[in-house]
Amino acid sequence: MMDFEILRVVIAVVLTAIAAWQDNKTSYVDDKVLYALVGAGLLLNALSFSVSFFISTLPAALFIAAFGYLLWRRGSFGQGDVWLFLGLQLLLPEYPSFVQSPLPSFPFVASVFLASSVFSLFGSTAFYAAKLSQANAFGKIRSAAFIVLGVSAAFLLYLLPVAPLAKLFFSLFAISAVFLALFYRTITEKVLVQWVSLKGVEDEDVLALDKLPRDFVKKHGLGKVATKSVFAKLKALSKSGRMKKFPVYKNLIRFNPYVLAGLMACLYAGDLLVWVLLR
Repeated sequence: MMDFEILRVVIAVVLTAIAAWQDNKTSYVDDKVLYALVGAGLLLNALSFSVSFFISTLPAALFIAAFGYLLWRRGSFGQGDVWLFLGLQLLLPEYPSFVQSPLPSFPFVASVFLASSVFSLFGSTAFYAAKLSQANAFGKIRSAAFIVLGVSAAFLLYLLPVAPLAKLFFSLFAISAVFLALFYRTITEKVLVQWVSLKGVEDEDVLALDKLPRDFVKKHGLGKVATKSVFAKLKALSKSGRMKKFPVYKNLIRFNPYVLAGLMACLYAGDLLVWVLLR
């Protein structure tokens, strides 16, 4: 059992809930919330005075920080998301003693990430399906292919010798994956990529650089994430008249609410996949 286990869980849930609420409302999370999450983890670990505990905690935390930074630079992951998972790892490096289906020697935060990703997959499928419906952007051929492949996948998974909950879970997963695979390009063109003026580019927006000539991107040193340095380059391009609008990914899924859902699920079930298989 972790030292200060209940306190760790309470802090993790409360601060993740605040981050989820802020992200859902504004798409931004106050840095103070994220720093508090990381700081609380560091403080409680220091108060534990356990060398073995630090050894089991720090490698995963360093991996999250390093790998998360690389994903952020590539525009695949938000900076706030990296801080959030780093804080969860420091606060809850092990499965709490009361969870139902823990995985020995597997980081608790990894289970939270996987559960969050699955919930995000389900949520993004519903969200983008609604957006395509509003834009009347469902092509007949792709729609027919989705129905055939989705129903076929669900039927085959239904034949698996697993519990009904697992059949439902894997069927939803397969249907969501088929939908996003078939309609990825349509979603990108009709929903995600928007050409906006400089005023429409927000801090840490992800730029759709593939919509610009490769030589142009390389010449002006544009990065995928609208950091301060990249924003300064966009401002110079706008001021010089070379570009009046910029391709930006908008309507991206807000991940933190799904992290909260994943955290709550894992606090109850342990590893979500194992729990589903054991029902």
